[in-house]
Amino acid sequence: MNLASKKRIYLLKRIYLLLPIVFYLIVAGCSNQLIEEKIKENVVIFYSPHPDDETLSMGAAILHHIDQGDEVHIVLLTRGSASSAFQKVNKRLEKEGISPLSIEEFMQARVAEFKHAVYAMGVHPGHVHIYDYTDGALKSSE
Repeated sequence: MNLASKKRIYLLKRIYLLLPIVFYLIVAGCSNQLIEEKIKENVVIFYSPHPDDETLSMGAAILHHIDQGDEVHIVLLTRGSASSAFQKVNKRLEKEGISPLSIEEFMQARVAEFKHAVYAMGVHPGHVHIYDYTDGALKSSE
């Protein structure tokens, strides 16, 4: 056997030995990609009836799903106009000589606090959905 034939056989053996490694790397790369795509498929939706419910009632679960890499969406159903806090806040403001808030200002402040809270938890701004159903009038069938 001449030297050229020996070199060809040597190279073919090396390639033959490398093929399983290359195949493994390709498959492993694909499976990692599939795992990443599967993670992106995990969508979790939280429905918050009023601003602050997302933090007080669901905060730990929201943080858990964000830590797991899930795509978390938060749906705020009302802006919290029926809250008893409206009267309490205005009484305190009047006591301090500050003019009271209108119900619209109160709801805007609650929604702003809601946004701040969910963003601080790590919810993507595009995954925050705010509706303006009438507080206290929403039926379970809706």
